[in-house]
Amino acid sequence: MIDEQQEMVIRHSKYFAQWTDRHCGYKKIFDTAVNGISNLRFNKTIMNIPHLIFICFGDYGNVYGTYCDLPITTLDINSPDFEKNKSCHNFIFTLNSNGRIQDPQKFELINEKRGSIQLHEMDDPCLFDFGYGSSRVYVHKPTSKKGYCKNLSRSYEKIKDNELIGCMFPQPFHTERVIVLQML
Repeated sequence: MIDEQQEMVIRHSKYFAQWTDRHCGYKKIFDTAVNGISNLRFNKTIMNIPHLIFICFGDYGNVYGTYCDLPITTLDINSPDFEKNKSCHNFIFTLNSNGRIQDPQKFELINEKRGSIQLHEMDDPCLFDFGYGSSRVYVHKPTSKKGYCKNLSRSYEKIKDNELIGCMFPQPFHTERVIVLQML
């Protein structure tokens, strides 16, 4: 049975295809509502798979996320592989922002900056974070209400710091669900 959030993913899949230039559909590879919130399981499922869309359903109906074209191959931010995982093709997006932005919108990195997605270790309340440098969104597990967003306007085109989530650090936000798709 398809719930309202899955229906939203299906309804907006045309944007994902357009934004990623991948038009052969998608495959759902992780859903916290189905697969749980274990960092170990999340990381094991997500790692080494290219062309991932991370869709986050948050407070007050906010729906936002990020795209990573390269596979995530390490958790260690000091590893040379972490640098290889950064890409100028990564972007962030919003599907619903409670009127702050009217339509689904993609925000690209400024001046060929290379964004990253960092997966977190076991027992960390944060599932993953994404962005460039200190311009990041920290997505915590649905059991934690301490996610935060910082400095997006410094690294992404045409976005204000509070537009994606509706708040910015130090004000926390809550993520209710994360769905990850592989674009085919």
